[in-house]
Order: sequence, then structure tokens, then C-alpha cells
Amino acid sequence: MAKKDDDFLAELRARRARIQNQQPVQGQERDEAETEPQDECVRPAPTPEPAPQLPQQVKDPQPAEPGPDTGPADQPEAWSVRLTDATANAIRAGSPMRAAGGWSDLGGDVTATVRDLESRLFTAPEQMSAAAHAACEKIACVVLDKLEARVEAVALAWFSVIETDWAPLFAEARFVDVTWQSASYLLNQALRPATAQAQSVVDAVGGLAGRMATAHPDLADPWKALARDLRGRHATIADTAEETGQPGSAAHVHARARAQAHARLAAMSSEERRRAAREAVIRRMSPKDAAAARAADTAAEDETKEKAAAAAAVTEWRTVAADLTQRYPLVRSIIARGHRPVIELLRTAGLGKKSAITRKNSDGSTTKVVSEELPTLAVIGEVEDGIELEFDPLPGQSVATWQTALGVLGVELGCPSLTVMQRGQRIVIATNDAPVPLPPASLIRPMPVPYDPIRGRSYLGQNGRGDDIWITWREKAGAVVGGTPGSGKTGSLLPLLAGLAGQAEVHIFDGKGEHDYDPVAGICRTFDISGEVDGPCADALARIEELRRARSAAIYAATGGQNFWSIPPDVREKLNLYPVFIVMDECQTWLDKKELSGKDELAIGADVERLLRRFVKKGRSAGMMTILATQKPEVESLPGAIRDMCTIKVCYQTTTDAQAKTVLAALPPAGPLRPTEIADGEFGRCVVKSGKSFDLVQSVFVDPKDITAALSGMNPVPDQMTVARGLISG
Repeated sequence: MAKKDDDFLAELRARRARIQNQQPVQGQERDEAETEPQDECVRPAPTPEPAPQLPQQVKDPQPAEPGPDTGPADQPEAWSVRLTDATANAIRAGSPMRAAGGWSDLGGDVTATVRDLESRLFTAPEQMSAAAHAACEKIACVVLDKLEARVEAVALAWFSVIETDWAPLFAEARFVDVTWQSASYLLNQALRPATAQAQSVVDAVGGLAGRMATAHPDLADPWKALARDLRGRHATIADTAEETGQPGSAAHVHARARAQAHARLAAMSSEERRRAAREAVIRRMSPKDAAAARAADTAAEDETKEKAAAAAAVTEWRTVAADLTQRYPLVRSIIARGHRPVIELLRTAGLGKKSAITRKNSDGSTTKVVSEELPTLAVIGEVEDGIELEFDPLPGQSVATWQTALGVLGVELGCPSLTVMQRGQRIVIATNDAPVPLPPASLIRPMPVPYDPIRGRSYLGQNGRGDDIWITWREKAGAVVGGTPGSGKTGSLLPLLAGLAGQAEVHIFDGKGEHDYDPVAGICRTFDISGEVDGPCADALARIEELRRARSAAIYAATGGQNFWSIPPDVREKLNLYPVFIVMDECQTWLDKKELSGKDELAIGADVERLLRRFVKKGRSAGMMTILATQKPEVESLPGAIRDMCTIKVCYQTTTDAQAKTVLAALPPAGPLRPTEIADGEFGRCVVKSGKSFDLVQSVFVDPKDITAALSGMNPVPDQMTVARGLISG
């Protein structure tokens, strides 16, 4: 075989040498009638149709236009070298075509076996004919089956080779025909041993059938039929081998489709292959049976997923439990005793329901049977602040029912900080006893952190995990900030407001009447630090209400939308539309009726409260945020109707839980998250409420002198009322 390969390559190299020797000299015209040299290794396709070009993928290439410069004599040396190398790679040992069985037959001498059968047959034809016929048919069919499979496998490997190694050769438009003929001949040569062996087997059986017809005509009919069948199979194999290399032929199209299918199959995972095979089976069913099969498959998949999820849950539980047993006696007891400790816990907490029935015995007596229903512990999950116990409650049990049992549950579990909540159909008991990571003692920056206009947020500080904490104003309308005097409330607000320079219109009203906000005065549209109830505040807020109405109309006129936050930031910048911040520090100056005297101040206070309520209720879509800050966090200072519409809540140190609840609307679990636990020296430490969760944060601090220097020369953004009127007028 190695010698044959060497001869094959030698022919290619000889052809290349002849091509180089016959290249026309530059400037010399070529005789139109000159006969093109033929290459022994390039066998013309048997069909007269032009051979198409091979593409990058396994598809029929487009034919090239014949012309005077497309003949083999004009092939440049580089192309000829590439053709020789590609052919050498295709026939080398270990190549895909070799691995598929190219250039080889099945081995063994099948015809000798047929001859041996013949010799035995003719010794006793009457007795041996049927058995010999069956044996001969089996031998021949097995061999042809294997050869047919080999032809198909080599054809698939051939497609793989020509779409990779040979693809650059087909890119040369002038040489498409010759390249394709070479590729076709390569396939024919690779399949020749298989087709030759098929021919020899058919000939051997045909010869035997002929001799039986001559010697024993009465026994010849089955042999003649077998010979006809085998000749038909051989013709199919030979035609497939011959036509697969001819684009456009049925054999070529079929082989190409199988090559594509094999490529897709090879790219599939085992599960994808299983699904594809199953789908192929279902497609052969009737519509009714197919629907039933798909429903059954879906049910089986769901069951498998449930089992996998249960197994994963068990694995996860065992992993987590190893740590939780050290921290929670209940978990340790469950590991040791199963659900018995849970039953005892729920029974002690009075969360069970007893029922009694009277059963009549056979002797006429009665027996009272008492049964008890208890909630079911479904999940124990480890969370950031402890563990959560999820129960399936009994019918009729609500969060209030479990709330009354928290005291007993807390004593039994050794967790005084238990809380209860509803999650879907389940009741969740949270221990809230994990240590809260403390944020840094201080967070000082030399410059304010700029407002983020893309996400609509301002930087506040860091939590105990080192995460940067931002206050997101986007799609929000109000914020409540509270804390006792000296807790760092104003000092933390100052760098936040400084970050709005050039990014927002700012209106500040300071009820203290001091100069804490002087470093940001230059960027403010309104700056009222009079501290007087009858000062500019009420009139300024009335103008801001006019601005709110005008901005809504302007947004609609300019964009066709109704929400400031829906406008892309770059479009807002082009329209000179900026968010608007209204800051009311020491808001109790205007809102606490006990601090107001006389009808005039009460009337002003009522107007201010009405306008603030409107801002936090309707300002979101206009891009307006209201910040209410107070060092007197009491119900009178923060009316519930306004506070509850403010979704952003930040609470610095308080002296009582009632004050913290006034700011946050709900108390965090007992422990470091309670604002009352913030120590006196922890300036800027605060609790931030986001949704139903709480976070302990250290606010950033920037020296007021640094803020003044950073904002030097900066002015307010364009007057938003003027901008709104301009957009409305067009």
C-alpha cells in the first residue's frame, strides 16, 4: 500500500513538472488549438456537466466559467504544490479517509469460501442446495452490508476533507474544474478496493448460479434469484461510489445531507442526541400518539427534575448542617432525632390543633380518640443574618397567629431576635442572629463623588462587607433622613449634594438658619437658610410646583413620553433636562404644628405640607426628588402620609426605637442594625432601608473646605422652568 501511495504522489509531482515546463513565455501568444496536457491522476468526471466549485461549507459550489486561461497548463506552481500537498494529506496513514476504510477492502478471500461451498454442493446437489444457498446468501449479504457501510463512511470523511484541507484550492476560480476532478478522482480511488471486492463476491456467486443452471436446471431458480439480488446491490454500491463525487447527483446530495447531519450530531451533547432520537421516533407516530408521547416525556422529565432537586437539596442540607449544628441546638437535635424536636417546639408554642372523635367498640363501649395537627417544617435555609425556618402552616393560621408565638419560640430556640413573615403560602421564622459586619469607622474622601446620571444614583458610603452603597433616585420621588443632633446627618448629606454639581437643579431650605450648606450654595437654584417659617420657602415651593406641572408638559411635548427617567441620558442632556432635588433640612420647622404659632404660620405650614405631599406623590415621573431631613424624628415632624411615600429611608443614631421607626417605618431586628445601637462617636454611621432589608453603612465625609474648593466657579444648571417653557413652545 505504501508503494501505491508513493506512485500516486509521484504522478502528481510529475504532472506539476510538466505544467511548469509548458508554461507559455511572457508575451508569447498561445495557440488556440493547443491541446491541454492531461494529468494521469485527474480522472475526468463521467458527466459532461461542468464541475462546480467547492465552498467553505458542505454545499454544492458554483460552477466556474470556462475560458482560455482555465486549463491545467496555466496552473501556477503554488497552486499545484497545494494540490499535491492536500492529496498527500488525504491519503496519508491516519487521515480521516484512511480511518474510514479508504484504499482498502475487508480483507480475507470471500470468493474462496464460495468456491468451497460450490465443491461441497456439487457432491450432493439435491441434499446440499438449500443449505448451500442459505450459507452463500448470508456470506454475500454480510460482506455487501459491510462494504456499503464502508462506502458511506469514506464518503463522509471525504466531505470532511474537502471542506477543510481542500477549501483554499477551490478559492482559485480558474482551477475549479480541475480541482473538483482531482477531488472526485481521490474519492473514486479511495473506494475502488471496496467496489472491487463487492464485484468479486457478486461474480463468484453469479458464476456458481450459472453452473447450477447448466448442471441442475431444476435447482437453479433460487440461485438465479440470489444472483439477481446481489447484482442489484452491487450496482447500487458501485453507482454510489461513482456518483458521490459528482455534484448534483442524487448520491452526492444524499451523502452531503448525511455529512451535515453527522456534523450536527457530533456537535450535540449526549442529552441533545437522546432528545433528537426521541423526536425522530415521535415524528413517525400519529398526531394523537405523538401528543400522548410528548405529554408522557414531559411528565417523566418533570419527575426526574424533582428527584434531582430533592437530591441536591439533601446534599446542600448536609453540607450546610455541618456548620449550623455548631450554632443552633435545634439543627443539632434534628440531625440526631429527626423531626421530633420540631414537633415538641411547635406543640410548646401552641401552634398545633387538636381534635377528638368518639369511636364505638365492638362490646358497646366507646373510646375517645384525640389527634393533633401541626405545621410542617419545609426548609431550613442559611441566610446572611442567620437562618430561616420555612413552615407550611395549618389552614387558618396567619402571620398574626405566629407572631403571638414568637416569645415562646424565641425562648425555646435561644434567639430573642426572631421575626416572622409570609412568603407565598409559607410562614418564615428568621433568627436574625448572625453577626452584622461593621462598616469602617470613618470614610473620608478628598473630593465629592459625582452623581451617576446613567443609573440615576448618588454615592453614600460603604457597608461592613466593603460594598459601595449608592442611593438610587431613579424612579423614586422622596427620601427621609433622620438622626439625633451631631450624628452626622448634615455632614453626610453635604458631599452627596456636592456630587450633584452640573448634574441637577438643587433647591435647599435649611430650617436651622445656619451656614452648614454654604459650600454648595453656588450650585443651587434656591438657597434659603433663613430658618423662618414665613421666609421664602412657601413661595419657592409654589414655584417648584409650577415647575413640576410645566416639566410634565415639556417632557410630553419634546419626547412624546410622560416619564423623565424613560428619556435616555444623552437625550436629556441635549434637551437641557436635569433632575430636580428639593432638600428640606430640619423639615419640622414647617411640618411640626407644635412649633408653629399663629394662624399665619399654621397656614404656611399647611401649604408646605400640602406641596411636599404632592411632590412625593407626583414628582417621580417629572424627575423630581424631595429629601426630608430632621434631627427630631417624631411623628409630628414627619407626617406618616409623606414618610410612607418616600421609598428611600436613612436613619442615623437615635435615642429610642420609636424615633428609628418614625424614620424607617419599621424596626430592624434587634442588634447592630438598630439605630439606637450606633455609638455616640460613630459620626456618619447609619441604617439604610431598601425594600424590606436593612444595611449598616458608614457615610462618606468630605471636608467642607474641600467641597468649597471643588465647586469653586461652578453655577447652577440651566433654569429648568425656562427650559420647560422653551420645550413647550417648541
